Amino acid sequence: MLNGFESRSRRFNTVRIRWNTTRQWTADVEAERGRVSNNSDLLTGRTYTIDQQSLKPRVTWQPNTSFRTIASFKYTEKLNKPEFGGEEAVLQDLGIEMRYNTAGKGSILATVNRVSITFDGETNSPLGNELLSGLKTGTNMTWSLSIQRNLSNNLQVDLSYNGRRSEGVPVVHVGGAQVRAFF
Repeated sequence: MLNGFESRSRRFNTVRIRWNTTRQWTADVEAERGRVSNNSDLLTGRTYTIDQQSLKPRVTWQPNTSFRTIASFKYTEKLNKPEFGGEEAVLQDLGIEMRYNTAGKGSILATVNRVSITFDGETNSPLGNELLSGLKTGTNMTWSLSIQRNLSNNLQVDLSYNGRRSEGVPVVHVGGAQVRAFF
């Protein structure tokens, strides 16, 4: 018989400051500090407490109501408590996002991110997955495309595509489609 206790918790405090420099340009910065904890009596390697802090400056250019581009950089440090192993990860995420909206018809959203990760622990573990945010040590690329289209007043179609490439791992492609009817 297998049994045991397992608990999870995520607690974060976030501060965000935004400055509309002109009607078209916005600058903002977001700082976050928090803790992710997991405790398991049954499964080894699933007990950890990670202290995390990050800083994310962004610049947004929105020349009109239909088009918006965002450039961002996020620096994140994650440290597992020494009594649980003391593993550390540093993530540097440089990204760009573009959105095009057509009023009443739909929208297109495209993103590309380059994520560099340094990590000093076991990558194929629950702790490694949490510290690496599901990516691999080294340079990772992620990209996505989402298309939302209103076919009529009560019918909407969503198409989504996500991809990622990590060093030494084949490219991963994931797609999806969703149709919604509003009654």
